[in-house]
Amino acid sequence: MSSGNMASQAGYLDERARSDQENSTNSYSTYEASSNHNGRRLLVVPIVSPQNVNVTIVLGWGMFLLESNGSSSNWYEKNTNGNDGYCAIYVGPYTMGSNDGGGATSGSGGYYVTLVI
Repeated sequence: MSSGNMASQAGYLDERARSDQENSTNSYSTYEASSNHNGRRLLVVPIVSPQNVNVTIVLGWGMFLLESNGSSSNWYEKNTNGNDGYCAIYVGPYTMGSNDGGGATSGSGGYYVTLVI
């Protein structure tokens, strides 16, 4: 949904992954169980349905764990080229205000988001 060189954002994702003290695992359950995690590798991302060039509908919000290859992670800079999309580990639907980092770890389903003005 973005034109141009999306890979130019790879450094920012790696910087965010490096700012989390738990960067030795790419398993959400192991990440969440670690006392070292601070949540910086977790991202809330809109799940969208593009209707046309000018209209995109947000269906809900998903929680994703950024991948890491260690304390000096360069996973995204190393594995993304040009306008490739980014990979991350899907944790589950985002639940605002949850105490477990916002992700659902069991069951299935989704949540509706209502914007109130």
